[in-house]
Amino acid sequence: MLAVLLLFRFSGLVAQDASSPRELDARWREIATQHVRIVYQQKDESSAREIAGFAETVYRQVTSLYDSSPQTVLCVLRSDTEFANGLSRPDPPHIEINTTAPAGPWLGASTESWLKAVFVHELAHYVQFGEKRGLFGTMSRALGPGVAAATGAFTPGWMIEGPAVAAETLFTDGGRGRNPFFHLYARGLLFEERLFNLARAANESRFPPPGRIYLAGYLISDYLLDTYGEQAFRDIVVRFFRFPFMGPWRAIRVVTGSSAREIFGSMKQRIAGTYFGDAPPGRGGRVTPARVGDYHLPRRTRAGWYMYRTRLDRPSAIVRFDPETGEEDEIVVVSLSDAYSFTADATGSFIVFASPVFGYDARNAFLTSDLFLYDTARRTTERLTRRAGLRHPELSPDGAVLVAVKQEASFASLVEIDREDATETLLLRIPETNLYTPRISSDGRRVVFSANRAGVQDIGALALDVPRGREIEGAWNVERVEWITDTPRIAEYYPVESDGVVTFGADGATGLELRVREPDGETRTVVRDPVGAFAGFRDSGSWVYASYSADGFAVFRRPVAPEIETTGSTEPPDIVAGGGRRGRRAVGLVVDAPKRYVDFPRLVLWLPLPFAPNPFPADPAASEAVSLESFALAPGLLLFFRSPVRGHTVTLEGGVLPDVGQPTGTLDVAVSIGKGALSFSLTEAYREQESGAAQTTELRIGYSAPLLAYARFPISRSLSAGWSARYRVDLEDELPFAPFAAGVPAHHLLSVGADATARLLRRGSSLHARPPWELSVDGRAEVTVVRPDETYPVFSAKLTSTGTLPPGRTNHLVSASVVAGYRSSPVSEPVAVPNGGWRPGIDARSTDALATLSYLPPTLPTDLPLPFGYHLGSIGARLSAQGYASLTASPMVDPTLYASVEIEFGIGKTVHFPVALGAAVRLRTGDPSGFTLGDDLRIYVSSGGITGTITGRRSNERNFRKECRLR
Repeated sequence: MLAVLLLFRFSGLVAQDASSPRELDARWREIATQHVRIVYQQKDESSAREIAGFAETVYRQVTSLYDSSPQTVLCVLRSDTEFANGLSRPDPPHIEINTTAPAGPWLGASTESWLKAVFVHELAHYVQFGEKRGLFGTMSRALGPGVAAATGAFTPGWMIEGPAVAAETLFTDGGRGRNPFFHLYARGLLFEERLFNLARAANESRFPPPGRIYLAGYLISDYLLDTYGEQAFRDIVVRFFRFPFMGPWRAIRVVTGSSAREIFGSMKQRIAGTYFGDAPPGRGGRVTPARVGDYHLPRRTRAGWYMYRTRLDRPSAIVRFDPETGEEDEIVVVSLSDAYSFTADATGSFIVFASPVFGYDARNAFLTSDLFLYDTARRTTERLTRRAGLRHPELSPDGAVLVAVKQEASFASLVEIDREDATETLLLRIPETNLYTPRISSDGRRVVFSANRAGVQDIGALALDVPRGREIEGAWNVERVEWITDTPRIAEYYPVESDGVVTFGADGATGLELRVREPDGETRTVVRDPVGAFAGFRDSGSWVYASYSADGFAVFRRPVAPEIETTGSTEPPDIVAGGGRRGRRAVGLVVDAPKRYVDFPRLVLWLPLPFAPNPFPADPAASEAVSLESFALAPGLLLFFRSPVRGHTVTLEGGVLPDVGQPTGTLDVAVSIGKGALSFSLTEAYREQESGAAQTTELRIGYSAPLLAYARFPISRSLSAGWSARYRVDLEDELPFAPFAAGVPAHHLLSVGADATARLLRRGSSLHARPPWELSVDGRAEVTVVRPDETYPVFSAKLTSTGTLPPGRTNHLVSASVVAGYRSSPVSEPVAVPNGGWRPGIDARSTDALATLSYLPPTLPTDLPLPFGYHLGSIGARLSAQGYASLTASPMVDPTLYASVEIEFGIGKTVHFPVALGAAVRLRTGDPSGFTLGDDLRIYVSSGGITGTITGRRSNERNFRKECRLR
């Protein structure tokens, strides 16, 4: 079931696994327009009404683009995270939007409303993949609405995200298509003649640029719309959806008369001319290393340049960087809330940074951004705030004043933080305005910042001696702001003030450029770069500025020109090819008054299955090995229901076992309660025994919840626990199906169990195959209260512990794990099975253990397109040696060494999944000459925790069979 659902998933605006916690407040409400139902919590009613105001206008625009009109669109608003995000889900079909706006210009400074932009983007996904058309759309009419999204599994990434980015650009005043920061990536790659090809445009990658499928998708989609028109775009989608298995290439050729490769080449040629013209200016000298990774504009201190950088071979960190030698020293390993969320005092003694924090309170999961103080002398980190929603911190040169940006729903204000007790006081709030990137002037007297209101972005300044306030509603200190710039068609970014001169990035006639505003009010352009210069400062006789390259973000240096060019009133060109259609603010009609929303599971899909599962093995001693013989080739059925808000699920699986001619089935229900989940399952099946196949009924109920959860890069700690109860009835006689058979001899089994998992880890670089510092312990125990005979254990327990350790500062790892088990009654099955699927050479006793020692070399990142639009993103390896022992009063050690080598491939499209190909050998240490290739070598494939093993020659015969083992 999980594999089916994963095929249907496609990403929204930002793909972040940790950015979707679920707030567990049950007080959900809904309002509706003609075609859109908006589900929200009471605190988000203003956001819900804002969406309702433009929902019908956006609905008409997007459905017209696709010529497809779903009857009702469900939109769920969430405010349990302070990071912008949105996604469209097929289980069941609905849109989810985080109400928090982005804390930077990555969606475009001219975007008049974050909620409108994200709604347009996700509605485009919903209409493209959720409507009942094409092959899977037709199937969804019979098999459930979730089936329609299966087309996404065969769609290249650029065709998933491109139309959505094009829609947000066409139907709003902003969008990424009008965002010079979005085009900065393409400029950097084109200037160095390293733009990805069409095959690579289908997938995400660890290599630059970030969000490749968004960029490539927009450039291609915009070119198709501008060159061939909207009808051609619709015809391509319709033809492709009819038979999606081979990709959209034939549909593109039939509709346009050109191949997709030819269209990509023409698009590339056109945008290069648009970006650079005939004579692009030269670049400055590169200061940061020419390696894959991002190096952002530094903070200058007397201790040196402090810079935030990310690399493939090292964890992300704030480093001390030497601009003369290019050498860097890691100061603090951290993942920032965004690249400009750190600051330092003038001496370099203290660093304050904002980092994401994930955890739980009494009821809710949350993802917030908090401030931390790093003492460079003591090398200690102190958490300053808790669940404060702060980013873009700024220290005054003397370290006495700390200001930061505070997220407030879809907007942000400016606050001062007391370093002693972390109390907040309001410094500046402009209604319905986002404030970004504050910087305190070199004399410490005022703070400059960027401000964006409804798509108009300017730079303002505020003296630091203004009144502060607490628990203030509405505007504060607005009349005291001095506006440094006031250009409605030009956006300005990342201001820095030194000696009365304000340096900032701005939209220019040829792209992003660096400008200064002199104390007399004159504004001049000081750096023009063919790719762009969006932030910088003057350093002696040169300008140091931030830009982009084919390797990632980089810092460049250019000498101060003898004559500085005056900017005048030059406005940036409309960089949307074809001009685009500007959106307008519209007021929609809310046709329903707000009412309570009930979150019940809805049908996602039902599937006919070619097999009927039998969950009970013939051996009463439960084994970790599940043979394919457990699945009979007979008609089966699967139904899956899920609720859109809380994620309650219902799964029903059934079929007929042909050998006995009797039904088998399982009902699984999972319900979110508090921080945890309550699970219930009822299973009816048949079990082989001496008298024949006898009916078995089993009921399970359990609850699990996190007791401790804290994650802040690079540290993560978690502790979870749960309990379960199991009741089973085995009829002794072979009977027809009789769920409530009375008077039939039966065996009864009642057991209760508990489990706990603890994990402590420190993440490393993306080249690490696993976290380089990790310790995890997983314990499970079960007590049988009622039992029919001695074949059932009275008490059993299992403990799994795993640890990794990096040898020095390299990306190589050594991993060790032990799986140990205890049963009060001896059984013939081991607690764990070595790689390759062999049973150990000694009988299992009441206590046994499997130990594994592994070596994991660094993962090799790749960018290799595969057939059918798939992608090879990484290659890894693992060398393992395993030993087994029975730990009774007279311990016995299996005299066999089990060794294996695995090659793991990261394969996927927008999300990559590990697929491992392994070879295992069995070495009898007491009799090395007894090794035979057919018996002692096995090849296996594993993915998602399931391993399929092909066994070689057995008993001198070539008898290949397949075995499936849950690892």
